[in-house]
Amino acid sequence: MKEEEKELENLQVSNVEGMWSEWSPCSRTCDGGTSFQIRKCNEVNGCFGETLRYRLCNMQACPDGVEFRDQQCASFNQIPYEGQTLEWSAYQGPQDDPCELRCIANTGLVATLAPQVQDGTRCKPGTLDLCVNGKCQRVGCDLVIGSEARVDICGVCGGDGSTCTQPLYHWVVEPASLCSVTCGNGYKMSQVLCRNIVTGHIVDSQLCDESQKPETKMIECNIHPCPAKWVGSSWSKCSVSCGGGSRSRTFSCMRKANSTLTKVPDFLCKGTRPREREPCNTVPCPPTWEVGPWSGCSVSCGEGVQTRSVTCKTSPYFSTEESFCDKNLKPDSTQSCTTGIPCNTGDKGGFLHGYLPFRPIAERLISEPVISSLSSNQPE
Repeated sequence: MKEEEKELENLQVSNVEGMWSEWSPCSRTCDGGTSFQIRKCNEVNGCFGETLRYRLCNMQACPDGVEFRDQQCASFNQIPYEGQTLEWSAYQGPQDDPCELRCIANTGLVATLAPQVQDGTRCKPGTLDLCVNGKCQRVGCDLVIGSEARVDICGVCGGDGSTCTQPLYHWVVEPASLCSVTCGNGYKMSQVLCRNIVTGHIVDSQLCDESQKPETKMIECNIHPCPAKWVGSSWSKCSVSCGGGSRSRTFSCMRKANSTLTKVPDFLCKGTRPREREPCNTVPCPPTWEVGPWSGCSVSCGEGVQTRSVTCKTSPYFSTEESFCDKNLKPDSTQSCTTGIPCNTGDKGGFLHGYLPFRPIAERLISEPVISSLSSNQPE
């Protein structure tokens, strides 16, 4: 037998039409419960009207602040559900019956743990309406179940709005956009709205005094400084196109304020400075011909020959066989050259191409003619 049926048996009930029993004990000790009365009909005369009525009771807030619906869900924590013990809390979806006990487990499972909540449970958070016998009952501002009494624009329960001594509506300035930055002094636009002073609801702007309307403005926001961070330049061009080179960049500790980056001491930046040099173009270079400088001309007068080294290399430091390089692209290793100095041929005139003797001897030969030993034996 249900608890409510037991209470009905214990009530002193009059069998006379219109005579109600005593009020039952309150269903809750705090935060709003329900109590009820019943009456039974005198079968001789017949009866008209309700046989059961409710009222609210114990409306004072509970000291622990725990929602009644949460308490009911938590009562199932020690009861196995589908073979496991779960921790439950209240859950209400937009389409759920407000007077069903719907709960969500710590695993995310949502289930109906009871067909109806206990009497006195709020239909929805923030309302006076209560569940009674599994049905959501309207509760007026006079705390009477089934009452249509509502608070008027002056904040008076059941009033007609004629008791206000202060303006009912006022202008409020509120943000109309998100802050332009998350730190470092940004701004956001404001908007001016007309609100009901009592309910806080937005109403038609015609209800507010136009002469008192404030102007929209820019509001400063997120004025706290941004954390400093490392800001780096772009990488430089790689030092080589292949064979392994390096590239570099520079980092500075910067802080943003008023949309401007400012250099600050390095210790303000968290973490170590990012690396400023790294290898690049590490792919091996194809073998290429590398030439050395030209030698001096092979003669001191007239025309001669110059030579140079031509080497097949895979890098500036490593040589390889010439067969790995394209022989059609091999540079010349010799070329003709001229000193611009004519060679002297002696008495017969003209020039002699070739090597000159050691310079002191050459100069002497030019300035002092050689007398042959044969010439002294010739007859005059």
